[in-house]
Amino acid sequence: MPLTVSQMIAKYHPINIVSSTHADHDSHCGICGGAIKAGDACDEMVLTKTFTNQNDLADMSAPYRCVGCASVMADGRFQMQLSSVVITPQAIYPFAKKVDRGFFLINPPEPPFAMVIGVSKQQHVVWRSPINLNNRRFQIQLGDDRVAIRHSRLMDAVNAVKSIHTCDISEIIGKKNKVKENASPFTFSDMKSARSRQSEWAWWALLLRQEGKHDAEFKVLDELTADEAWALDFCLADDIKKPEPILL
Repeated sequence: MPLTVSQMIAKYHPINIVSSTHADHDSHCGICGGAIKAGDACDEMVLTKTFTNQNDLADMSAPYRCVGCASVMADGRFQMQLSSVVITPQAIYPFAKKVDRGFFLINPPEPPFAMVIGVSKQQHVVWRSPINLNNRRFQIQLGDDRVAIRHSRLMDAVNAVKSIHTCDISEIIGKKNKVKENASPFTFSDMKSARSRQSEWAWWALLLRQEGKHDAEFKVLDELTADEAWALDFCLADDIKKPEPILL
Protein backbone atom coordinates (compact mmCIF):
# COMPACT_ATOMS: atom_id res chain seq x y z
CA MET A 1 0.00 0.00 0.00
CA PRO A 2 1.47 3.42 -0.95
CA LEU A 3 2.47 5.76 1.84
CA THR A 4 0.11 8.60 2.67
CA VAL A 5 1.49 12.14 2.74
CA SER A 6 1.83 12.12 6.55
CA GLN A 7 3.64 8.79 6.47
CA MET A 8 5.96 10.03 3.72
CA ILE A 9 6.87 13.09 5.79
CA ALA A 10 7.57 10.99 8.89
CA LYS A 11 9.63 8.45 6.95
CA TYR A 12 11.80 10.78 4.90
CA HIS A 13 11.97 14.11 6.72
CA PRO A 14 13.44 15.18 10.09
CA ILE A 15 10.36 16.02 12.16
CA ASN A 16 9.67 15.18 15.79
CA ILE A 17 8.01 11.75 15.84
CA VAL A 18 4.97 11.45 18.12
CA SER A 19 3.81 8.05 19.39
CA SER A 20 2.25 6.76 22.59
CA THR A 21 1.86 3.02 22.01
CA HIS A 22 2.42 0.08 19.66
CA ALA A 23 -0.35 -1.56 17.66
CA ASP A 24 -1.42 -4.92 19.09
CA HIS A 25 -2.98 -5.97 15.77
CA ASP A 26 -2.98 -5.02 12.09
CA SER A 27 -5.04 -1.88 11.64
CA HIS A 28 -5.13 1.41 9.79
CA CYS A 29 -4.76 5.07 10.66
CA GLY A 30 -8.03 6.72 11.60
CA ILE A 31 -6.77 10.00 10.14
CA CYS A 32 -5.26 9.17 6.74
CA GLY A 33 -6.21 5.50 6.35
CA GLY A 34 -2.61 4.37 5.99
CA ALA A 35 -1.63 0.86 7.03
CA ILE A 36 -0.54 0.17 10.62
CA LYS A 37 0.96 -3.27 11.19
CA ALA A 38 0.96 -5.17 14.47
CA GLY A 39 3.92 -3.93 16.52
CA ASP A 40 4.21 -0.59 14.71
CA ALA A 41 4.69 2.53 16.79
CA CYS A 42 1.50 4.58 16.64
CA ASP A 43 -0.65 6.94 18.68
CA GLU A 44 -4.00 6.49 20.35
CA MET A 45 -6.83 7.87 18.23
CA VAL A 46 -7.70 10.71 20.60
CA LEU A 47 -8.50 14.16 19.21
CA THR A 48 -8.93 17.48 20.97
CA LYS A 49 -12.35 19.04 21.53
CA THR A 50 -11.42 21.88 19.18
CA PHE A 51 -10.84 19.52 16.24
CA THR A 52 -13.43 20.23 13.54
CA ASN A 53 -12.35 18.12 10.55
CA GLN A 54 -14.17 14.94 11.53
CA ASN A 55 -15.64 14.57 8.04
CA ASP A 56 -12.14 14.35 6.58
CA LEU A 57 -11.05 11.43 8.74
CA ALA A 58 -10.55 8.02 7.17
CA ASP A 59 -12.16 6.15 10.08
CA MET A 60 -13.28 7.89 13.26
CA SER A 61 -13.74 4.51 14.98
CA ALA A 62 -10.18 3.30 14.37
CA PRO A 63 -8.15 2.70 17.55
CA TYR A 64 -4.93 4.28 16.26
CA ARG A 65 -3.48 7.06 14.19
CA CYS A 66 -0.13 6.58 12.48
CA VAL A 67 3.01 8.32 13.69
CA GLY A 68 2.95 10.41 10.52
CA CYS A 69 -0.43 11.95 11.24
CA ALA A 70 0.25 12.26 14.96
CA SER A 71 3.53 14.05 14.23
CA VAL A 72 2.20 16.34 11.48
CA MET A 73 -0.85 17.30 13.54
CA ALA A 74 1.33 18.06 16.57
CA ASP A 75 3.75 20.22 14.58
CA GLY A 76 2.17 23.67 14.29
CA ARG A 77 4.38 24.57 11.33
CA PHE A 78 2.20 22.41 9.08
CA GLN A 79 -0.73 24.71 9.83
CA MET A 80 1.29 27.89 9.35
CA GLN A 81 4.56 28.33 7.43
CA LEU A 82 4.48 24.77 6.03
CA SER A 83 0.83 24.84 4.99
CA SER A 84 1.63 25.62 1.33
CA VAL A 85 4.26 23.17 0.17
CA VAL A 86 5.25 20.54 -2.37
CA ILE A 87 6.27 17.33 -0.62
CA THR A 88 8.48 14.63 -2.13
CA PRO A 89 10.59 11.91 -0.50
CA GLN A 90 13.69 13.98 -1.26
CA ALA A 91 12.61 17.44 -0.12
CA ILE A 92 9.83 19.81 0.90
CA TYR A 93 9.55 22.94 -1.25
CA PRO A 94 7.68 26.23 -0.78
CA PHE A 95 4.44 26.52 -2.76
CA ALA A 96 3.01 29.83 -1.54
CA LYS A 97 4.44 32.29 -4.08
CA LYS A 98 3.16 32.62 -7.61
CA VAL A 99 6.55 31.79 -9.13
CA ASP A 100 6.91 28.67 -6.97
CA ARG A 101 3.51 27.42 -8.05
CA GLY A 102 4.33 28.19 -11.65
CA PHE A 103 7.51 26.11 -11.51
CA PHE A 104 5.91 23.00 -10.05
CA LEU A 105 2.81 23.20 -12.21
CA ILE A 106 5.05 23.30 -15.28
CA ASN A 107 7.52 20.78 -13.81
CA PRO A 108 5.60 18.44 -11.49
CA PRO A 109 7.94 16.17 -9.49
CA GLU A 110 8.42 12.49 -10.16
CA PRO A 111 5.87 10.50 -8.12
CA PRO A 112 5.14 10.13 -5.32
CA PHE A 113 4.49 13.74 -4.38
CA ALA A 114 1.88 15.99 -2.79
CA MET A 115 0.93 19.61 -3.51
CA VAL A 116 -0.72 21.51 -0.69
CA ILE A 117 -2.06 25.08 -0.41
CA GLY A 118 -3.45 26.40 2.85
CA VAL A 119 -5.96 29.21 2.38
CA SER A 120 -6.58 30.24 5.99
CA LYS A 121 -4.69 30.37 9.27
CA GLN A 122 -4.42 27.28 11.46
CA GLN A 123 -5.92 25.07 8.77
CA HIS A 124 -5.38 21.30 8.64
CA VAL A 125 -4.40 20.69 5.02
CA VAL A 126 -1.22 18.60 4.84
CA TRP A 127 -2.53 15.30 6.23
CA ARG A 128 -5.69 15.71 4.12
CA SER A 129 -3.71 15.95 0.89
CA PRO A 130 -3.72 13.06 -1.61
CA ILE A 131 -0.47 11.45 -2.73
CA ASN A 132 0.02 11.79 -6.47
CA LEU A 133 1.31 8.65 -8.16
CA ASN A 134 1.15 10.19 -11.63
CA ASN A 135 2.48 13.54 -12.83
CA ARG A 136 0.41 13.54 -16.01
CA ARG A 137 -2.75 14.09 -14.02
CA PHE A 138 -2.37 15.26 -10.43
CA GLN A 139 -4.32 16.84 -7.60
CA ILE A 140 -3.64 19.78 -5.31
CA GLN A 141 -5.14 20.08 -1.84
CA LEU A 142 -6.44 23.66 -1.92
CA GLY A 143 -7.84 24.38 1.53
CA ASP A 144 -10.95 22.24 1.89
CA ASP A 145 -11.04 21.46 -1.84
CA ARG A 146 -9.04 19.41 -4.31
CA VAL A 147 -7.93 20.77 -7.65
CA ALA A 148 -7.30 18.35 -10.53
CA ILE A 149 -4.83 19.23 -13.28
CA ARG A 150 -4.25 17.52 -16.64
CA HIS A 151 -0.65 18.49 -17.24
CA SER A 152 -0.66 18.19 -21.03
CA ARG A 153 -3.76 20.39 -21.31
CA LEU A 154 -2.20 22.98 -19.01
CA MET A 155 0.99 23.08 -21.09
CA ASP A 156 -1.03 23.39 -24.30
CA ALA A 157 -2.76 26.39 -22.73
CA VAL A 158 0.56 27.97 -21.72
CA ASN A 159 1.79 27.67 -25.31
CA ALA A 160 -1.50 29.06 -26.61
CA VAL A 161 -1.24 32.13 -24.40
CA LYS A 162 2.37 32.71 -25.43
CA SER A 163 1.30 32.55 -29.06
CA ILE A 164 -1.41 35.13 -28.44
CA HIS A 165 1.01 37.36 -26.55
CA THR A 166 3.38 37.48 -29.53
CA CYS A 167 0.83 39.35 -31.64
CA ASP A 168 0.64 43.12 -31.71
CA ILE A 169 -2.48 43.43 -29.59
CA SER A 170 -2.75 47.20 -29.99
CA GLU A 171 -2.63 46.93 -33.77
CA ILE A 172 -5.21 44.15 -33.96
CA ILE A 173 -7.89 45.57 -31.69
CA GLY A 174 -7.29 49.21 -32.52
CA LYS A 175 -5.14 51.98 -31.10
CA LYS A 176 -8.18 53.59 -29.51
CA ASN A 177 -8.32 50.80 -26.93
CA LYS A 178 -4.96 51.95 -25.51
CA VAL A 179 -3.68 48.48 -24.70
CA LYS A 180 -0.65 48.71 -22.46
CA GLU A 181 2.50 46.75 -23.25
CA ASN A 182 2.14 44.82 -20.00
CA ALA A 183 -1.58 44.18 -20.13
CA SER A 184 -3.50 42.60 -17.29
CA PRO A 185 -2.95 38.87 -16.62
CA PHE A 186 -4.50 36.54 -19.15
CA THR A 187 -6.51 34.99 -16.35
CA PHE A 188 -7.45 36.32 -12.94
CA SER A 189 -4.58 36.21 -10.46
CA ASP A 190 -6.27 34.26 -7.69
CA MET A 191 -3.90 32.83 -5.08
CA LYS A 192 -6.64 31.24 -2.96
CA SER A 193 -9.19 30.33 -5.63
CA ALA A 194 -11.69 32.77 -4.17
CA ARG A 195 -13.28 33.72 -7.50
CA SER A 196 -16.05 31.70 -9.08
CA ARG A 197 -15.46 32.91 -12.67
CA GLN A 198 -11.98 31.44 -12.90
CA SER A 199 -11.96 30.94 -16.67
CA GLU A 200 -12.95 34.50 -17.64
CA TRP A 201 -10.17 35.97 -19.73
CA ALA A 202 -8.73 39.48 -19.67
CA TRP A 203 -10.80 42.09 -21.53
CA TRP A 204 -8.28 42.48 -24.35
CA ALA A 205 -8.44 38.73 -25.01
CA LEU A 206 -12.19 39.01 -25.46
CA LEU A 207 -11.62 41.82 -27.98
CA LEU A 208 -9.24 39.58 -29.92
CA ARG A 209 -11.91 36.91 -30.08
CA GLN A 210 -14.39 39.41 -31.46
CA GLU A 211 -11.90 40.13 -34.24
CA GLY A 212 -11.70 36.40 -35.01
CA LYS A 213 -8.02 36.22 -34.15
CA HIS A 214 -6.25 33.17 -32.71
CA ASP A 215 -9.28 30.89 -32.93
CA ALA A 216 -7.16 27.74 -32.54
CA GLU A 217 -5.48 29.05 -29.41
CA PHE A 218 -8.75 30.14 -27.84
CA LYS A 219 -10.20 26.69 -28.54
CA VAL A 220 -7.41 25.22 -26.39
CA LEU A 221 -8.25 27.66 -23.60
CA ASP A 222 -11.98 26.96 -23.84
CA GLU A 223 -11.31 23.27 -23.18
CA LEU A 224 -9.61 23.93 -19.85
CA THR A 225 -11.46 23.02 -16.69
CA ALA A 226 -11.97 25.76 -14.09
CA ASP A 227 -9.17 24.18 -12.04
CA GLU A 228 -6.76 24.33 -14.98
CA ALA A 229 -7.76 27.90 -15.84
CA TRP A 230 -6.97 28.85 -12.24
CA ALA A 231 -3.57 27.13 -12.48
CA LEU A 232 -2.73 28.76 -15.82
CA ASP A 233 -2.10 32.18 -14.32
CA PHE A 234 0.73 30.85 -12.13
CA CYS A 235 2.41 29.31 -15.19
CA LEU A 236 2.53 32.75 -16.84
CA ALA A 237 4.47 34.40 -14.00
CA ASP A 238 7.77 36.10 -14.79
CA ASP A 239 11.13 34.76 -13.58
CA ILE A 240 9.92 31.24 -12.81
CA LYS A 241 12.67 29.08 -11.34
CA LYS A 242 12.93 26.13 -9.01
CA PRO A 243 12.76 27.23 -5.36
CA GLU A 244 15.23 26.04 -2.77
CA PRO A 245 14.08 23.23 -0.45
CA ILE A 246 12.84 24.18 2.99
CA LEU A 247 15.20 23.29 5.83
CA LEU A 248 13.21 21.67 8.64
